[in-house]
Amino acid sequence: MKKIILLLILALVVTGCTAEYTLTFEDDVFKEHIVIYEEKNSIGTNIFGINSLKENTDLAKIDDNHSYKYNISSDDKNNILTLDYTYDDVSIEKSQIFDCFRYKNFIDGDDYYYVSLETDMVCENLKDATITFKTDKKVLDDNASEKDVSQGIYKWNNFVGGKIYFQVSKTQKIDSSNVEDVDFIPWYIKIIIVLVFAVVIFFIYRKVKRDYL
Repeated sequence: MKKIILLLILALVVTGCTAEYTLTFEDDVFKEHIVIYEEKNSIGTNIFGINSLKENTDLAKIDDNHSYKYNISSDDKNNILTLDYTYDDVSIEKSQIFDCFRYKNFIDGDDYYYVSLETDMVCENLKDATITFKTDKKVLDDNASEKDVSQGIYKWNNFVGGKIYFQVSKTQKIDSSNVEDVDFIPWYIKIIIVLVFAVVIFFIYRKVKRDYL
């Protein structure tokens, strides 16, 4: 089954697809959600496309309790393949998607998980990949290109190679009290407020001076 999944994904990226991979670690459970978008050509089909997988008899074999659940759909621009898997008694180390990377390292520590995926992807023909890690636990170390610590969201955008790593606690929850407050008031609004306040004070001063002098 493992080879079937990888062959399907590798075959798809030859045509130049984009992908979104989301790994979630919440309530002590790992989940994978993968969406592959294959752009339709001028006649709405492809030489080898996602829609052709509907006729693939091997694909039906992966739809059991120990494999990825899949769905094939389309919109105006793309054919779409969605894959989902929830890890219960199987370690995230066994992720079939991790095999897309030439080097991978997984450490199951006493109070943390460490994941490192390195160098060029085997699926290197992907035009674009967005990789997201979401968690309700405290992330101890990472190299995400974009993150929202308070929401537990870590992203690697436009990824086609390099290194991804993160270390996440097994027990420590996100502590919102330790997350720095974000100042949402733009600087130019602050200047306007100060100027308005100054003008009001000036006119009050003029009025008081005129009335009592």
